[in-house]
Amino acid sequence: MPEEMKQAQPMAESSPSPAPTMLEQAEQLAKRIEEANKQTAELLARQEKLQAERLIGGRSEAGIAPTKLDPAVENKNRINTYLKPLGLHI
Repeated sequence: MPEEMKQAQPMAESSPSPAPTMLEQAEQLAKRIEEANKQTAELLARQEKLQAERLIGGRSEAGIAPTKLDPAVENKNRINTYLKPLGLHI
């Protein structure tokens, strides 16, 4: 009988590995989620950088507040836009 046990042990060792336990599966999922979160953070940082460059880029007035005209001048300009097609002006 001891010989049969010796033969049975190598067979057990050569069998395929058992399915991962729930804890191992949870650890694997946690690693995948952490990697996905890192990639998402990197992509978000790149997107924010691109948006900032797009907002500022190519405009010489970037960061400068527009000047406001005197209300009387604004009114005159607005009225003149309506009168100009009629051949009139103020």
